[in-house]
Amino acid sequence: MINIRQYLKYLVILFAFVLAGCGKADGILYSADGLDGSPIAVLDNSVSEDHLEAIFPESDIVHFKSSSEFLLALAIGKCDAGIVRKEEGEYLLNRNYDYASLPFTEQDDANTLLIVHKRLLPGRNQSVHDGDLLEKSIDRINRSIISDGYWMLILKGFSATVMIFLLGITMAFVLAVLMLGMNSHKYLRYISRPVTLFIRTIHDVPSIVLIFFFYYVVFAHMHVSGIIVCSIALGVYTSGSLINIFTVHLKQIDRNQHAAAEMLGLTGWKKYRYVILPQAVKPMLPLLGAETKVLLRATTYAGYISEVDLVKVTEIIRNQTYDVLVPLLLVSIVFLILSNLVVEGLSVIYNKAFEYDQN
Repeated sequence: MINIRQYLKYLVILFAFVLAGCGKADGILYSADGLDGSPIAVLDNSVSEDHLEAIFPESDIVHFKSSSEFLLALAIGKCDAGIVRKEEGEYLLNRNYDYASLPFTEQDDANTLLIVHKRLLPGRNQSVHDGDLLEKSIDRINRSIISDGYWMLILKGFSATVMIFLLGITMAFVLAVLMLGMNSHKYLRYISRPVTLFIRTIHDVPSIVLIFFFYYVVFAHMHVSGIIVCSIALGVYTSGSLINIFTVHLKQIDRNQHAAAEMLGLTGWKKYRYVILPQAVKPMLPLLGAETKVLLRATTYAGYISEVDLVKVTEIIRNQTYDVLVPLLLVSIVFLILSNLVVEGLSVIYNKAFEYDQN
């Protein structure tokens, strides 16, 4: 049975964290006037230094010739803001979602942009500082999840995550069982053993690297969905662990059990179905549950190949609302629920399959 009380606790935790995060943030930049005294980066002489010193007399002006050095200075905090030509600035903003332009009314002309990191901006959710704490919490949840159709984006990310998980775990089990079956066949083992060795070796590579390899190398010239690519990569990755788990636990079954089954006339699949597997599956279920949960967490890597999963949705919402707390907590709760559903599902399988052991 699903523990409803446990999931209600997760919602309470979400609401408590929202309440705790409703205070006014320090160091927030509301206008360009707040930059006076802060180091300012200028890309390729976008504005005259005399004019810039007149606007920011207390600031240190740092010049950069390349956009990469310019963005690096902003990223590591060497400069709090930067001035760049409008065309190049718009290009940088389209490729770097952590930055935004700040109104700069005293600029030389309309051909320059003042760029700052979004961590310095107030964001829409931080405009609520007065009023009841409950109202602020509800407003924060509304702005980060409900308003502007963000809930539809969250549902899309949720469906992508679930799809990757289901396809990946199905492929992992099918591939592992197929390799084990081929290994036990007299003639197919010469094909399956190199493949099994390859899969086991691949498992030692980080799963994110394997996803990149499949996406940018194997399927580079094919129009294959990122969900499919990620599912295949995670399926191959997880199958390496499943093969090891299956092999170890099947080898632990005493040879006398095989002989006894054959004396009863059970051969081939029937021997495994009625004698070997019931003894091997029981101790391996906890390990299978752990690998399943590892695959579930690995679905968050889909965002690296531009697939809109739950974590990618969090990044999109943060770029739009400047609020990361509410969407991150929501995603955390969703993964906690999914993880608990995996555990509950394995418990149901265990209770049904080994009901006779409990009597």
